[in-house]
Amino acid sequence: MNYIKNILSIAKEHGYTNKQLCELLGKNPSYITDWKNGKSKPKADELLILSKEFNVSLDYLLCKTDTPTNNIPDLSEKQNELLNKFDQLSTDQQKDVLQYVEFIISKREKLD
Repeated sequence: MNYIKNILSIAKEHGYTNKQLCELLGKNPSYITDWKNGKSKPKADELLILSKEFNVSLDYLLCKTDTPTNNIPDLSEKQNELLNKFDQLSTDQQKDVLQYVEFIISKREKLD
């Protein structure tokens, strides 16, 4: 299977229509049709968006492996919750959170 068909198949498995896939990528509805007709290909940043959205590796999207995993270690429910909330923050807010975490760690190290 070529990787365009693979991407569309994975999207369909996740309940995405071509229109929804275009919306996810911020493109007009004909964008996926252009993929199918060979007029264009997904760009690297779009592949990253799809990989993250469908929780599969880039290699899996591009038909380089049959294993869909991202090779990311299993995270606890609490770690997943923290990452999901962190992703919702602005860049400045993320920096603030990281500084706060570093502060807490340094404070703990002083007590040890």
